[in-house]
Amino acid sequence: MLLSGYGRVYLSEIVSEFGPLRGPRCREHWLISTQVKGAVQIAQGARFWGPRDHAACFEGVLKACRGRGAWKEARNVLERLENEVEPGNNEDDVEAVDRAATASYVAAIGACARNIDDDAQKRWSCARDLLDRLEARLKAPSRKSRLWRTKRERRQAYTSAMVVAGRAGRADEALKLFDAFEADHLKPDTACYNAALAACRRSDVGKYADFAKKLWRRCVDDDDAHPDSLTAAEAVACLERAGRCSDADLIFAEALEMGVPLKQARSAGPQGVAKRSVAWLDENSEYDVSGLSVPLVKCAIRKALKDETASDHTTDCVFITGVGAKKAKD
Repeated sequence: MLLSGYGRVYLSEIVSEFGPLRGPRCREHWLISTQVKGAVQIAQGARFWGPRDHAACFEGVLKACRGRGAWKEARNVLERLENEVEPGNNEDDVEAVDRAATASYVAAIGACARNIDDDAQKRWSCARDLLDRLEARLKAPSRKSRLWRTKRERRQAYTSAMVVAGRAGRADEALKLFDAFEADHLKPDTACYNAALAACRRSDVGKYADFAKKLWRRCVDDDDAHPDSLTAAEAVACLERAGRCSDADLIFAEALEMGVPLKQARSAGPQGVAKRSVAWLDENSEYDVSGLSVPLVKCAIRKALKDETASDHTTDCVFITGVGAKKAKD
């Protein structure tokens, strides 16, 4: 809720303009466009309550656009924010409007990375342009002294842009963004590594397999990032598809040793379902590989067979599978 001396507006009103969209309807462009117009009308009403409320309402519209992947609408709303929202006359208002504008740029870039279908190239062009504009805005002489405060937002923007680059088949651009990110003294987090690895997997895996291996190693050695289920899955998939099974097996074994949760269970959170990635039930020669991606299952089977061969067990190996229970979008 935003309060001012003249009234109040609930951000939930803005988000509610988008309605409870589910299933195929959530991608109907005309429906989203109509709802964005309704939300913008609410945001415009806040201009009488001061610049910070006005800017924050536009921010709410853009965050709702991000949730729907409405990148064209987000781009248009962002233009209106820049043209219609005045920064105010006092320092507090100026800083509040700057924060809302930064968050709005991040949301608009994030919208480009959601629900990508056959327009990945156009989304990439939009995301690249918005990222350049955001960086130019934050590094302007009048704002450069506050640049250190926006590290988290800039990292989110770079990560979203890398996701779009990867989905557009531009791994080289995604890796350039990763390098530029680090060159600007920003520290990547796990999501940054995951976006770069995903870009490698979706492109020429033979060309980028070495990069994937290096990114995995850097993430493991990075004190500010820790490999998660997606990190291991993307690295293994890239190497597996490049025919580098031995390297994929090494990463899989290292992930197991580190306790990286590899399972992608529907009910699990972003960190997986358990500390151990696979239930190694040695007493019955049973191995639970349910919830693992196909490349990870291949590594798991090779490791299980290798372990069984090296042991004195004479019983059959049993693999408990649930592969395909939760199919990845791509």
